[in-house]
Amino acid sequence: LSASNPDLAAALLTGQILGDMREYGGRFASQIIAPIAANQKLPLRNLIDNNRTRGRLIELWHLVGGPDAIGYHDPRLASILHDVNREFFGEGLRITDMLIAEGRLSGKYTMTAAEYTTAYVKTLAPLERLRTTYLNIIIEQVTSEQNAALIKLLSAIAATTVILATLVGLVVVAQRYVFDPLLRARNEVICLAEDIPIERRAVQRHASELSSLFDAIDILRNNLTERASLTLADLVDQAWVM
Repeated sequence: LSASNPDLAAALLTGQILGDMREYGGRFASQIIAPIAANQKLPLRNLIDNNRTRGRLIELWHLVGGPDAIGYHDPRLASILHDVNREFFGEGLRITDMLIAEGRLSGKYTMTAAEYTTAYVKTLAPLERLRTTYLNIIIEQVTSEQNAALIKLLSAIAATTVILATLVGLVVVAQRYVFDPLLRARNEVICLAEDIPIERRAVQRHASELSSLFDAIDILRNNLTERASLTLADLVDQAWVM
């Protein structure tokens, strides 16, 4: 997704961080649950792993621990971020720290493994809601952007279609009312010059300039016809005289 759409890279990274927080949150409790279930002191290895996981959780929370850090001022996120800070980083870590302190002193815990699991899992719920809500918001935004892009594309296609249709219409009109009459006038002039008979054209409506052109051709035709008649009459008179 990042390769195909670089603009999503930051959002995808944030979503992955939120997913990692949920994973580390579950791992944080699992690293001390076995000694609690066995009523044993916490081994040093468990304490080291637990502290390492705590550090990762706090580091990730600093990256996405507020609307400005996540980058989206959505009231749904603001409310859930408050719940995460209050329930998980507040109550969840408090219960865990209490049991860790008891485990370092002795194997006697004030809560059983089942009680701790039930109480701790409740504090993980805001982390799950934060991840799911954030991804839903990203999907909504991407969908909205896609719909906006689709509307722009359809509008561009519609505008292009109208422009093409207009151009085609202009070409057809120009061909019918300008170019065809001009070609017809050219042919008529050539025929008159070469004394070729011309069929009378049907009366058509043309622009004023073209109408004047065809009127001039008609005048020229009439003049040539009249001149030919006069020439023929002169020839007949001369024949009678001879």
